[in-house]
Amino acid sequence: MSDGQKIVLIEFNELSPTLLDKWMGEGKLPNFKKLHDRSVVHVSAPDVEESEFLEPWIQWYSMHVGRGFEEHKVFHLTDGAKTNDLDIWTHLKNKGKKVASFASMNTKGFDGEGNLFLPDPWCTEAEVFPRDLDIYQRFITSSVQEYTNENKGFTIGEYAKFLTFMLKNGLSISTIFKIIKQLATEKLIDKNVYWKRAALLDRIQMDLFKNYYKKGDFDFTTFFANSTAHLQHAYWRFMEPEAFEIEASASDLAIYKDAVYFGYKSQDALIGEMLDMVDDNTVLILASALSQQPFIKREKTGGRHFYRPHNVEQMLADMDIKPQDIQPTMTHQYMLRFKDDLETNKAKQKLLSWSYDDNKPVFGINVRGTDNSIYFDNSISELVDGDMIINDHYNNKKVKYSKYFYRINETKSGCHHPDGVLWFGTGNHKIMTEKASILDVFPTVSELLGVAPPDDISGRGRSLAPELSS
Repeated sequence: MSDGQKIVLIEFNELSPTLLDKWMGEGKLPNFKKLHDRSVVHVSAPDVEESEFLEPWIQWYSMHVGRGFEEHKVFHLTDGAKTNDLDIWTHLKNKGKKVASFASMNTKGFDGEGNLFLPDPWCTEAEVFPRDLDIYQRFITSSVQEYTNENKGFTIGEYAKFLTFMLKNGLSISTIFKIIKQLATEKLIDKNVYWKRAALLDRIQMDLFKNYYKKGDFDFTTFFANSTAHLQHAYWRFMEPEAFEIEASASDLAIYKDAVYFGYKSQDALIGEMLDMVDDNTVLILASALSQQPFIKREKTGGRHFYRPHNVEQMLADMDIKPQDIQPTMTHQYMLRFKDDLETNKAKQKLLSWSYDDNKPVFGINVRGTDNSIYFDNSISELVDGDMIINDHYNNKKVKYSKYFYRINETKSGCHHPDGVLWFGTGNHKIMTEKASILDVFPTVSELLGVAPPDDISGRGRSLAPELSS
């Protein structure tokens, strides 16, 4: 380590080491290749491999606090903002380092002069710092949480406020051009390219990141992007149709066959900008926490489909469920918070009273988490007719399914795999055959920055710093 060492941890969610190797080998990802060839390259292992816990909001949280799930017990997205675990940003901040988090997943907020905290789009309880980032956060949060819902959009005033903020804070001409091109193509040429919008959010966030990074002089910075993970979940079957029993149509293959590669190519451009942005005294670390593989479990029953409420607030009101707070936590899942146990239990009964097709439950419920809260989602995974009748046993009435729910266009075709990407861009190139635990990141970053890891994570992960310099 040299004086003034800095680190940027690039968190590209769920990138596949296998796909990176394939496309780098074909010369299709030149910037990833450039970073790879100046890095100590590991495949990372999660802290727990059981599928129930192989979720990004658990694995990223484990990486950030240096503790495995068996210790921290953070199970849900949004839970991380409410814990008392010491994370890497707070640990370094307490030792006098300037730190920044650009949308890292499931994290607890922090503040303090010279620092920056931007929550991920799902963690609405954590406050941004500095406060002027609130305009950006509210716009992006709504864009991500409601991207499938045609009934929810922005007013002209909201667009104007966001655009004004971005023009003052780094929005580039090239990004403006990409946005105009995307919208014009959808409107005038081919509406089927709508899926490319996901990469625009990463692109906008990169402009904001570069603006604040240049001004901030941060010692440790994280930058999280999720677009490729989304594209893999939705479109893997079109990239690798031979892995699936359900045959994709020729028209769908023409539209989506390169969707996953498009995600990697878009993030390759972001890597190039990162390489250009940092100086020789800055280490770029690339991590993905986990990766993906073909999801083939539901092939014999038509694939895994998702349904979402048109208006969750109205649906709950019609069910006479009165939460104090409603938070989207995944595309089709919500967290409800109630004032006491009585209201919580009433809500459970009402949700569980909805059934279809010979008493199958409409909703799945999970109560693991904070007191007086319920996580619920639409548990129907097969294709159903919008005219299907739901039985509301609590209120002794019947309702039409399509009155409350719509089907999300994408069918799940990518699922989680434990292997992840973990590259340390120190300038030395080595391919490590032994996997590194995601729990190794906390002590390694600490040591590279000249800060001793906290005693209470000693032994849970190991610092990789010695092998990075050898």
